[in-house]
Amino acid sequence: MGLIRKIGKKVIGLAVGQAGQAPAVTPREPVLERSVPAAPPPEPESPRGEMDPTEYIEAVVGDHPVTIFMKGTPSAPRCGFSANAAGILAAYDAVPHAVDVLLDSEV
Repeated sequence: MGLIRKIGKKVIGLAVGQAGQAPAVTPREPVLERSVPAAPPPEPESPRGEMDPTEYIEAVVGDHPVTIFMKGTPSAPRCGFSANAAGILAAYDAVPHAVDVLLDSEV
């Protein structure tokens, strides 16, 4: 008798049981997945702190030769206009100081 036939008979014998009846199956309690409510992400802190928005903008522009106020960062822009502006600056090898306006709506 081939190996597959021997294994097949063993498997059938295990499933049916020795007395020719199916083995008793005890029902199990259903496993309920418990979902943990996700904590809201922390609010990002504004880089300007408590400084007046106008004073902050003047200080940033005065401290850096090239500044871009954009949605996101040059490596991860959050809108098409910001991506295009960062791409234009990169084409001219300009290394801008980026200010993410999404972090502070007043800026």
